[in-house]
Amino acid sequence: MSRILLAALTFSLFSNSAWAQACADVRRFDFRNATIHVGSSDKNELQTLFNEPHRLALTFHLRDGVALSYDDPSAKSGTPDWKAELVLDREVHPEPSIWIHVIVLEDVHMTGTGTWNYVMAFGCDKGRLVRKFQFTSEGVSLKHLDDQTLQLYQGIWLPTDPSRHRELIYKWDARVHQYRLAATVPDIGAKRTPDKK
Repeated sequence: MSRILLAALTFSLFSNSAWAQACADVRRFDFRNATIHVGSSDKNELQTLFNEPHRLALTFHLRDGVALSYDDPSAKSGTPDWKAELVLDREVHPEPSIWIHVIVLEDVHMTGTGTWNYVMAFGCDKGRLVRKFQFTSEGVSLKHLDDQTLQLYQGIWLPTDPSRHRELIYKWDARVHQYRLAATVPDIGAKRTPDKK
């Protein structure tokens, strides 16, 4: 029985370490040719259809900034269902000893409709790549980025009003070495006029 437990523990440790990517300096990390893991923890708190974060933990195997995938994981040929592309890769320097890489992935459903956008920030910690921030939705884009601020624009789809959106401003918090939500500016777009009865 102890051999089975030891084997399971060894497999678990190996599996967890297999997800870690070596990263001594994020400024030299090649995101165009990397494996990017999207976690289940996301800053997007919305739960309504088309506004919610992607619920699946995904892995993008980028080659030259592109990753192709299939709805059926066993499919290896034919037209891919999804094409993810690295559309932005920038570094910022929020603290004297910390560099962060902010990337934006756009995942287009080529055999259907919809596009998922992933805004993510990474750093290096103890020799491995660490995700510091993740915000996903079908209508999010990076509006502004500097050493202290990460600002997002998110389109909001409602059954009766597709013209809403909000802006989310995240500031770097040096106490915890993370981005923290500093402000939300809701419903900036045109307001819907009430239906006449």
